[in-house]
Amino acid sequence: MKPGLDYFLALNKNSLLTLTYEIADVDLPETGGKTRIDRLTSAKAGKVSFESWWTKVSRNNSLERLDDKYGPLVRKYSLN
Repeated sequence: MKPGLDYFLALNKNSLLTLTYEIADVDLPETGGKTRIDRLTSAKAGKVSFESWWTKVSRNNSLERLDDKYGPLVRKYSLN
């Protein structure tokens, strides 16, 4: 997952989201053949895309500061 995408998802947990995935079939010998891997690459909440939001919030903040701000939300809404 791209850095910050988890923050965007946590902030918009009650919004209707448009999600973009990449899907690949890869050969992993340890699984005995082909395995399908998918990963979330982008999201959009209404007219706000993850990329535009991330550009704005990361411009003047360090990753540490952003994690201090948004990390608790991600942990609160994580399924783990």
